[in-house]
Amino acid sequence: MTIIEHRDVACAIIFNSFGEILLQKKDLRYLSYPGVWSFFGGAVETGETPKQAVIRELKEEIGINFEEITLFDTRDCEDPPPQ
Repeated sequence: MTIIEHRDVACAIIFNSFGEILLQKKDLRYLSYPGVWSFFGGAVETGETPKQAVIRELKEEIGINFEEITLFDTRDCEDPPPQ
């Protein structure tokens, strides 16, 4: 039986003036979804809004400070635990 863990996550879609999208490729040692291309982002921490989480994650992952972002969508995400 697979146990589904619920958590709030926030992701960023970053694109340039040519419509190209910036993605990251997960390391093969990454616990969930190793080797896949994905958006930047991660878990929303206690007391954070999704916008605050995206801004924090972008600073942590690629070292860029974003002061303003536009919310695109929200949805529930259920992720199986790493194998």
